[in-house]
Amino acid sequence: LVFDGSSVSFTGATKVDLQFADTWEFEIGGTDAILTWDSVANSSAFNYNNFSGDTLNLTFDGSFTLASGSEATIIKGCDNTLRNWNKFASVTLNGSDNKLTFDKTENAYLGTVDGSNYKLYVDDTSKSLLLSHLA
Repeated sequence: LVFDGSSVSFTGATKVDLQFADTWEFEIGGTDAILTWDSVANSSAFNYNNFSGDTLNLTFDGSFTLASGSEATIIKGCDNTLRNWNKFASVTLNGSDNKLTFDKTENAYLGTVDGSNYKLYVDDTSKSLLLSHLA
């Protein structure tokens, strides 16, 4: 699935099951959520996903730079839509040579791209997958 700069929302009572997707590509053009994927309150009947074994490719829009100390929301979701976020087979940032690797202690993917350190993690309070440019 490719999300190239536009914000997409799957909300309300629409059932969305994307467990079949195995490659996710997000173009980051700002700090707002690229994909909002909420589940119906208290219902496991809607909105499924499982990132286990998937590939996540993140790229910056040519004119966008994530400032040091700031973060961008990749997915604003819920438990069902962020299932196994920590079990991606591969996570890249701005090209296949720039891999982020999972660190169990940090419970996050960490990596250095063009001399800058990045962290991809889930904020349990907001149920969001965030990319942080570490200061």
